[in-house]
Amino acid sequence: MEHGGEKIAFRADYHEKKVLRDHGIISAVQIYNEIMDGNMVNICLMKPFIEDENCEIGQNNENNENHETTREELLEKYVDELISDFVEVFDPDLPLPVEREIEHEIELEPGAKPVAQQLYRLSYEELAELKKQILELLEKGFIRPSKSPYGAPILFVRKKNGSLRMCVDYRGLNRISKKNRCPLPRIDELLDRLNGAKYFTSLDLRSGYHQIKIKEEDIEKTAFRTQYGHFEFIVLPFGLCNAPATFQTLMNSIFRQELDQFF
Repeated sequence: MEHGGEKIAFRADYHEKKVLRDHGIISAVQIYNEIMDGNMVNICLMKPFIEDENCEIGQNNENNENHETTREELLEKYVDELISDFVEVFDPDLPLPVEREIEHEIELEPGAKPVAQQLYRLSYEELAELKKQILELLEKGFIRPSKSPYGAPILFVRKKNGSLRMCVDYRGLNRISKKNRCPLPRIDELLDRLNGAKYFTSLDLRSGYHQIKIKEEDIEKTAFRTQYGHFEFIVLPFGLCNAPATFQTLMNSIFRQELDQFF
């Protein structure tokens, strides 16, 4: 690396084999890779010594606590740099889904009739949260006003952190829906594939269901009734019986070439 107009070499010792890095600036990624490969990397932090009459000899004017950079801290710094390089992927404002071959369909059993249920009584706190979430969903374009003959009621579930989760009670609709029997992966088989692996990656989509559209002719079936109006979902909501199957079908389609290799 360059420091004060001079070039400083990093040396990595691996099984008594010295690997000199003297060909220029070393990036944080290179240092991280050395560590992850099992090499021993000695990193020194150089600061200018500033004399201060209020400081004892051997101290600078900053906190002089000994601090050893841990592997977790290096990894956290590396992840922060990676996120900065691909910041557009982590947009907190989720847009409407793009057009995809796979959309969520709601097929009904023969002879089934539209289901509409009475509103559930909600507390003042729940009503305030309901109004807030409806306005947010309307602003994002995830729901729209409805004239559907269907209508599921709303209820709330308390999360572990004390906040409220809005749930549409689709049990009436689920009873008359044809079931999609697309299988989910077996956990034991997934664990078998992890045997001998060195690196493990976990992907978590932001509101994954909301990244799937409802088929246009089935949108009216997602309608829900509230004290603030009648609405229907344009994107896949939670609570529909075939939602996990649709989501798994999309994942299989996207990662088909990688199945059994990385999954």
